[in-house]
Amino acid sequence: MKAIILGGFLLAGTCLCFGQSIRPVAPEKGAYSVGFSLQYFKSQHSDSITLFQVTPGYFVTDNLEVRLPFAVDRGFNADEIVYGLGLRWHFGHKGRLFDPFVGGIYEHATAQGGFKEDFFGGVIGANYFVANNVAVQGILQIGSDRTRLPDESSTSLGFGFVVFFSGK
Repeated sequence: MKAIILGGFLLAGTCLCFGQSIRPVAPEKGAYSVGFSLQYFKSQHSDSITLFQVTPGYFVTDNLEVRLPFAVDRGFNADEIVYGLGLRWHFGHKGRLFDPFVGGIYEHATAQGGFKEDFFGGVIGANYFVANNVAVQGILQIGSDRTRLPDESSTSLGFGFVVFFSGK
């Protein structure tokens, strides 16, 4: 966890040095994105896990992005497949290096042995563009895991990068 946080700060510091002539392609209606992130999850009554997630997205308006998260978690007892739907509202405008956002997310997870879990939560984060179509990203996600067991709150911290593609 400390290595992920330190790596994120070092990457962000490097990005601040090189952001002088960048013209970001997003957020803008019609733009596509593919995000790659490492997320550190901690639930109330369970062990923490680190999850690698790939998330394609599409801007339906200049500020609203629809996302489809997908991940495979290789756990101790079983492999877990996670997929879902997310919405993000971007407060930045095209051309700005710093792009903060808030959103909501629903994820469904299944694993061997009939395990099923649903996650509902909120997301707050930001993109920082390091190239016209590439941004580093930090995310804080808080929500509730729902299984056959009692619901429990869950928090995740994630860092990664996003590649954007202009829709025009």
